Amino acid sequence: MKVSVKPFLLLLIGLLCLSHPLHRLARADDDGQCGVSPDGGCAASGGAKDAEVPKGDDEGAKDVEEGLEDEEWGVYVTDAEDPPYVDDKPAAAADAEEEEKEVEDEGPTDVVALDSTTYAETVKSKEFIMVEFYAPWCGHCKKLQPEYKVAASKIKAIYGDRVTLAKVDASVEKDLSSENEVSGLPTIFWYEKGEKIATYSGGRTADGIVIWIKKKLGDSVDVIATKDAAEEYMSQNPRFAIGYFDSLSGPEWEAFQEAGKLDDSNNFVVTTSADVAAVFGVAVKAPAVVFVKEGDAGKFNLYEGDEFTAAAIKKFVVGNNYELYYKFQEANVQKIFQSGIQRQLLFFLTAAQEEEYLPLFKKAAKSVLGEVVFVHVDVDHSESASVLNYFGVQGKEPRVVGFSTFDRKSKTHAFDKEIVYENVLSFAKDFAAGKVPHIPLSERIPEGPNDGPVKVVVGKTFDQIVLDSSKDVFLFVYKSADCERCDDFSPVIDKLGSRFKAVDSVVIAKIDGVANELARIDSSKDHPLLLLFKAGDKSADPVAYEGESNITALTKFLKDNVAIPFRLAKKEKAPEPAEGEAKDEL
Repeated sequence: MKVSVKPFLLLLIGLLCLSHPLHRLARADDDGQCGVSPDGGCAASGGAKDAEVPKGDDEGAKDVEEGLEDEEWGVYVTDAEDPPYVDDKPAAAADAEEEEKEVEDEGPTDVVALDSTTYAETVKSKEFIMVEFYAPWCGHCKKLQPEYKVAASKIKAIYGDRVTLAKVDASVEKDLSSENEVSGLPTIFWYEKGEKIATYSGGRTADGIVIWIKKKLGDSVDVIATKDAAEEYMSQNPRFAIGYFDSLSGPEWEAFQEAGKLDDSNNFVVTTSADVAAVFGVAVKAPAVVFVKEGDAGKFNLYEGDEFTAAAIKKFVVGNNYELYYKFQEANVQKIFQSGIQRQLLFFLTAAQEEEYLPLFKKAAKSVLGEVVFVHVDVDHSESASVLNYFGVQGKEPRVVGFSTFDRKSKTHAFDKEIVYENVLSFAKDFAAGKVPHIPLSERIPEGPNDGPVKVVVGKTFDQIVLDSSKDVFLFVYKSADCERCDDFSPVIDKLGSRFKAVDSVVIAKIDGVANELARIDSSKDHPLLLLFKAGDKSADPVAYEGESNITALTKFLKDNVAIPFRLAKKEKAPEPAEGEAKDEL
């Protein structure tokens, strides 16, 4: 069993073991939790949710436990090969050592430690209390610890004794954890007057926790009255929404206030002063909403929507937490694939094309912020090799591809128009609305005659060649890179093709299982796949060959399983030498 850490798609993260190879290991649904087993150990969570450690295999269990806590990205335990989209990265030795450490003494803190003897009484006695269940070995808990400590101090400064932040060591308090149905760590509960109201779902930062608690207490919007207060607020808060209104009344103000209640992740502030609004970058008349942030979208982004409703304002604010686009590189993997957004629009450009095309992509991205993640792939960069191979991108022409992941399936969506702003904007809006049809990934159809001993199949020619009812088609599904067994089979398949070239009823064919998306083939399985699609009813499942890379065994397999019997031509014997001529020596 192989333990691999995926700094990437935990789709594509969780979130699921997707059928498409892109997300098979790189999950877009990692929930940022360590699993909890009945004995207090670390059970598989996120990517390793279904993994099992054999009983009695202490060494294997230890490897899995350490791997699961190796880093925030999550860990995948699998026997399958790595996905092609993003290269696998081994965990650094320093990170591994860090994960093995117990949580160190955190010193003075405003976080209250609870156990089974104090939990019930404390929860009942507090007006508002947040309780974190954690474990010393949990990597996610270790990362949260300093943020939780800072949040406790900030909340105490704002609310005094009205709100308490507490913690429970789940590795010690196993019964208490079980009573509270804690299945992953950290798990954080919110209580009001002794009643469990919610499970925390906000950001894993001090500010994220503070914002979430303020919203729970009804403080959805902070009022800023002076320029000095505005400047101080901006110096302490890199991202927030500012509303500018003539007065704190009326439908626009109520919509902004309601948006603040609906959004647990962002700070909302309001002012009725034009001078204060100017500090926040509001250069228009009231009513107006601006999102303030550092980043590619500009420091001040004005809401220009047609509707001044709570839902529309929330959508604008949430969308502005994302950049207009992300460059495809290791540093941005988490931002792209753990964003929670299930649609990405990739644009493939050379360095020389960036000046012409990046501005139009950035402009179009503003219309779908929070709905589609724009990804810039530099085709000249070495880090882009895997994604170029995955999408079958060749040459230097600029190209646009949509990519989505829903219902545990990844799909590509083709853009086939001229790359100008109007076309990209229309495609992006339709893509965000789910109106762009799925077009299976396919390599280009080979130029020239396809009459070699082994026919080359691509996604676009699969039905024509493989599903030809008049032929028994033996298909070699391979990976073009990092597949040693594929390399072993390849020359044997070539020989098999030559052997069967004269057999009209049998076709030997091959297809790159990574560069071509095929509904009839489960690309999540180990490669190569050797499948016989029998003549006649092609709706039947193909017969899989699972033997060795041996031409004799392959020939026997075909002879035993084809729908149309065949007879191979016998090898012609060399003519006997004429009388008196010497035979050639071997």
